[in-house]
Amino acid sequence: MELNLPEMSLKDTLAAQPMARAMIFRQLNQIWASCEPHLDPDNPKPDVRQKQIALQVTKQMAELFLLDKLREDEESAAPVDVRERDTATIEATLLELEARDSRGE
Repeated sequence: MELNLPEMSLKDTLAAQPMARAMIFRQLNQIWASCEPHLDPDNPKPDVRQKQIALQVTKQMAELFLLDKLREDEESAAPVDVRERDTATIEATLLELEARDSRGE
């Protein structure tokens, strides 16, 4: 039995990312809500498993919102003049198109 699933293009995938992030965020919040009562520091016998799950949820949330990536990029990125980069991109694209045109492609 073969499944006939609709194809998803890159454009469709990119368009679905915000919805997918929202769904993941909601599920992580539900997991966090179930762990939160067990994180009371005054609890004489804490459930270590719940604390581990809460830590994993925190890490996943940071990855979901790219907090770890933003930190690395901020430290290593040098300021870039967007106008210069765009001009260079446009010039390179024009040169490529002219080369294709001269070859007859």
